[in-house]
Amino acid sequence: MIIFYFIIWLVALVLIIAALLPKYFELKAETTINAPIQKVWDYVKLFENQKYYSIWVMKDPNSVLNYSGEQGTVGAKQNRNSTMRDVGAGEQEIISLQEPTKMEVEVRFERPMKATNKATNILVDMGNNQTKISNIFTGKNPRPGNFISMFFLPKVKKDMQNNMNNLKVQVEKA
Repeated sequence: MIIFYFIIWLVALVLIIAALLPKYFELKAETTINAPIQKVWDYVKLFENQKYYSIWVMKDPNSVLNYSGEQGTVGAKQNRNSTMRDVGAGEQEIISLQEPTKMEVEVRFERPMKATNKATNILVDMGNNQTKISNIFTGKNPRPGNFISMFFLPKVKKDMQNNMNNLKVQVEKA
């Protein structure tokens, strides 16, 4: 009987915490790249280049990547399919471009979970051939799943920052 009450108490605690947590999330990572804004823009708008800086794409070299539409334009897509659970399957689609300062991408996950989120890249010309790029990842975080998210969203943010660091290296050496 004590175990039963403990389980009820634990479930109630999780639900209370989930009720207090936000239903939406926003993660941000950024870096400053020693390159003109147009060079950074021309690199980041192409999904094909993610294989050189995105740790999620690089995690599974056997992942199947397919591209459709004219790359670097609204409507361009990248579909991925991996047998690795951490990589999963889904697609990205460019939904808005404001050259050379803003790119919005809808990210649709199929595996390991279904979700639709948005990734936005914002570029700012800092002068002296330097460009600040911010990557902002947003989405819904419904209850009680938002309780579990508080454990994995910090890892996603760390991965995003690693992507920004990799992007900096790739663009600066190109």
